[in-house]
Amino acid sequence: MNEPIEAIRQQLAAATTPTERALWLNRLAYALHHINPTEARAFAKQALTLSASEGDKQGEAESYRIIGNCWNVMGNYARAQISFQRSERLLRNLANPEGLPATLLGLGLTSYFTGDHLRSLEYLQESLELAERAGDLRTMMLVRNSIGSTYRQLTDYPRALQEFYQSLAMAQQLGSETELPMGNIAIIYYMQGDYEKSLGVMVQVLELLRASGDRRNEANCLGNLASLYHHLNDPETSIEHWNQAMLLHQEVGNDGGIAFTLRAIGELHEMQNNHPAALEYYQRSEALARQIHAAPYLVATLNKLGGLWHTLGEYEQALTVLKEAETVAATIGDKYFEMSACESIAETLEATGSISEAFRYYRKYHDLFEEVEGHEKQREIANVELRAAIEAAHRERELLRLRAETLEREMELKNRELTSLAMQLVQKNEFLETLSHQMRELQATQSGRGSGDVGSMIRQVEATRNQSNDWELFEAQFRSTHQGFIERLLERAPGLSPAELKVCAMMKINLSTKEIANILCCSGRTVEHHRYKVRSKLALEVADNLGTFLAGL
Repeated sequence: MNEPIEAIRQQLAAATTPTERALWLNRLAYALHHINPTEARAFAKQALTLSASEGDKQGEAESYRIIGNCWNVMGNYARAQISFQRSERLLRNLANPEGLPATLLGLGLTSYFTGDHLRSLEYLQESLELAERAGDLRTMMLVRNSIGSTYRQLTDYPRALQEFYQSLAMAQQLGSETELPMGNIAIIYYMQGDYEKSLGVMVQVLELLRASGDRRNEANCLGNLASLYHHLNDPETSIEHWNQAMLLHQEVGNDGGIAFTLRAIGELHEMQNNHPAALEYYQRSEALARQIHAAPYLVATLNKLGGLWHTLGEYEQALTVLKEAETVAATIGDKYFEMSACESIAETLEATGSISEAFRYYRKYHDLFEEVEGHEKQREIANVELRAAIEAAHRERELLRLRAETLEREMELKNRELTSLAMQLVQKNEFLETLSHQMRELQATQSGRGSGDVGSMIRQVEATRNQSNDWELFEAQFRSTHQGFIERLLERAPGLSPAELKVCAMMKINLSTKEIANILCCSGRTVEHHRYKVRSKLALEVADNLGTFLAGL
């Protein structure tokens, strides 16, 4: 067991409260979800139960997200989607949904695995935007990598490379997981036929995987390198890498990888006309595929084995093997291998002189070829249409983003104007209050008619301070800036008085108690009393901050 997982287990053993146990159970589940998804899911379910008992919605959402990751690794995408959606619903109802980008990434990957690429990109784009706002570089790196994988599936290789390179830059900045985007970059070069570039990147990926101790992915990388050396006409180096991959697949117990590798080595020996060696490897691959009930591996190997028996002139043996390949391919719905088997059967029958039977299989091969070709054309057309839809959605999203930025700037301007108006009212009332105080001092030194004139002026100043049109001006500007705020507030607390609504409106724009008292021409104690009544009518808890509540309303 590696040290980080052991360290997490120790922290879990030392946890004393349900919340702490849930935290470490989730961390352990996440650390294990690629290695042992079944065990990881069990730990996450324990964490889920503990978080639910404590009312910890954030903890529940995290457990559901990890359970979704486990289902994705296990290939049960329907269950994964349900778990991620539960996590999403919980997080969207929280004031600070810090795990939402990771959950949306999970939903994006699930949609990718099920072939819904448009929906996948919608989830991934929202995840990326939220991660960028939060400065979550690791999630940004993973999302960019996933977006690149989606464009790779759509055969938009330039866009895929762009996303993978952005992901790589982030991975290098983090100093970890650089092999993830680099491996995808190598695959893109391979699919474009640039084997030299692909080889250069893949060698670096192999070094990183060896340093990390990831033996399973190291084996897969060795297989990729073997294929590259084959395309570069270096069969000896190719076989050497396949043999290294075989040893690693055996070490980690990956029987499917062993069966695939045996067939690949057999193909290389057959290309070198080393038929005895090719036959041995094909038969070993066939036996293992039967043992692990891996029909896709079996049908591929049977096709190669049947072709080799044909080359060796063992036509009866070839027909037996190829007809089984045809049956298995039809059973699993693999038209390509069924078509390949029919062509080989027709050629073998023709070699034995069974012309009419051979013709029947040639016809079947032709029909399957047209069907496969038609599906390929439909898939290409669908990919073109999907890419167009994605670009249209991207343009629309960009337009909405620009509109949102414009509205945000307009709101910012209105807020500045509203705050400026409030400050003008404060300054006006402060001036009038100072003037009134000075005139009272002057009145005290006057007598007779002079005192009466000063008293009349004081009353005019006080009347000016208490004019209601000041509030009406502020209220009109406030309602224009914060549309629906008063209505939403009254929905929560219908019994709020006009004075209490005024206090709430001014708290919304962060005015201090002194400034609010100045505008309302009352004491600070009166404002505090209004605040207390507002809290009571809103039924806020002691720990709840009234200003924070009003800011989010």
